[in-house]
Amino acid sequence: MTLKRLALGGILLLYAAFIIRLNRPVMAAAAPAAICTWPDSTTGNWTDASTWSCGVVPGPTDNVNVGLGGVIILNTNATISSLTMTGGMITGTGALAVSGLAQFVPSVSVTIHTLGSSLPHILSAPNSGVIVRLTDPALTADSLNTVTISNPVGSNGSTVFEIGPRSINTLIMHNGNFGVTSDLTVTQIVSWTSGSLNAYFNSPAHFTLANTAVMTIANGPAAPGLYLPLINEGTVTWLGTQSLLAGPKGTWTNNGTLNLYSAPIANVTFGEESVPFTNIGTLRVNATGDVQFDYALLNYGEVVLNSGALNMHWNNYTQWAGHTHLNGGNLAGVSKCCNLDNYPIYLYGGTLSGSGIITGGIENRGGTVRLTGALTATARYLQSVTGTLQVTLTGLTDFGTLSVIKRGGLSDGADISIDGTLIVNQADGFNPASGDRFQIMTGLTANGAFQQSSGNMAPAFSGYAGLGAVIVAEPTNAALVQARPFHTQGTRGGDNGYTIAIQNPTTQTLAVNSLVAYLPLSFTYKLGSTTGVFHTNPFDFVSNGRRNLSFSPGFTVPARERREFSFGLTIDPAMPVGRYPISVDANTTLASQSNLVKLVNVAPLEVPLG
Repeated sequence: MTLKRLALGGILLLYAAFIIRLNRPVMAAAAPAAICTWPDSTTGNWTDASTWSCGVVPGPTDNVNVGLGGVIILNTNATISSLTMTGGMITGTGALAVSGLAQFVPSVSVTIHTLGSSLPHILSAPNSGVIVRLTDPALTADSLNTVTISNPVGSNGSTVFEIGPRSINTLIMHNGNFGVTSDLTVTQIVSWTSGSLNAYFNSPAHFTLANTAVMTIANGPAAPGLYLPLINEGTVTWLGTQSLLAGPKGTWTNNGTLNLYSAPIANVTFGEESVPFTNIGTLRVNATGDVQFDYALLNYGEVVLNSGALNMHWNNYTQWAGHTHLNGGNLAGVSKCCNLDNYPIYLYGGTLSGSGIITGGIENRGGTVRLTGALTATARYLQSVTGTLQVTLTGLTDFGTLSVIKRGGLSDGADISIDGTLIVNQADGFNPASGDRFQIMTGLTANGAFQQSSGNMAPAFSGYAGLGAVIVAEPTNAALVQARPFHTQGTRGGDNGYTIAIQNPTTQTLAVNSLVAYLPLSFTYKLGSTTGVFHTNPFDFVSNGRRNLSFSPGFTVPARERREFSFGLTIDPAMPVGRYPISVDANTTLASQSNLVKLVNVAPLEVPLG
């Protein structure tokens, strides 16, 4: 090949390369994000580029605005960056994928009716009377990462999801109405300051907080409302002082944890009349004030009252299982608003324990009351044949007690009425001696008898009721003695006196051999004033700085009966102002066993000034 031919071939190759390069298509630069607006009151297809303000069909980087009265037919799949609707409709068999925020801030209603759309972030804030409807039974799995309902303050606008059973990661409820037509589950966070949760179109939808979720209820512009069943599997913390309004469908099933807090300046109404709150998990009251509970509370789990008070307003507190523990807080039965005679709480199962006040009293019809602290019940304590009372004795004065006091003028029945079972145990390291007595309950009156006793102190020790007390003692030492003044105040230089009663709570005859009353020296016995089972003047003598009145001869008290006597006294004109208790020793015999029953510093008589 000659040099000339080589040169010509090189030129041809260079020319061919130039031609190929010249005919290669040039790559277009990426289009910048556009704002594409669909005009007001315009109907057309999504794919009609001429209708969009941006002149093209919106793409993945574009932000879309839909104007008032606009109707877009979407029969294909489309992807955009964000969506803002102030009114109008998107409808069709297509799917709309919005990678960013889809927000609905309409003054007229908005409807989205698609199939298979992707809406990961939704903000809905309609004005009053406006409805936002999202209908898409095939909504993609990446949808509803965050849903925010934040209407303008005072707006009752509604947002309705018709999307089938779905999950939301985060739900923020600031105001307005949010409704569903199928079950909805939140898996991460609920922030609820106001607004309502609803089941629309008479649907049986439930709202569930998953066990991985946390919900906070706090103060907002209006009280939150619950109008569909709520099932809590996670943790709810209620910080607000406003009411939670609940409709007939607004039941609450607490399988997780609910922590209730309230401020001291206001009662908190939780729920509505005749709507049940079923606690299977844990309910903790950590209030600085009163929590007014309008739900009918059915307990199967754990209720812990750490502070404040849980007040049942319209419906009963009923426990079927689980545990109620007063740990510094108080509990009140139904008050019916203004009625001072509260109803009791009802125990059909589970346990009750702790220290605090139960206003309205306790009806134990199948549960166990464990005396672990200083428990007080107003009105009454009633234990049926299926109820149980349990106490552990750790010392002569170291054991739990229940005091029953009158409140609000309630006078029907006895303060304390016992039946059923007593469980009495001694703690490790404590060895009670024969003749020891333990007063575990006190009230104005007490009656009834335990059907059976168990525990490691039974059958040597059992429980007995009478004369306003329930004691644990050996059967031979079960006599009950009570002293009370004629008048709780005594004028200096005036007359007063005492009535002393003896009750035999056993099934055998009790003999009272003699009785000694120990009085202040300035109390003088009135001769001839003794009446009742003792009816003669006592032997009156002074010993150890006290006046001793020794009454005899003795008398008997039949099984399950009581006897009493009275005597008068005169108060010295120079008696110092103060409160003066007395003491009583009763020498008794039961089943050939002699015992000394002692009352120490009881029945105080007050001598007022002047």
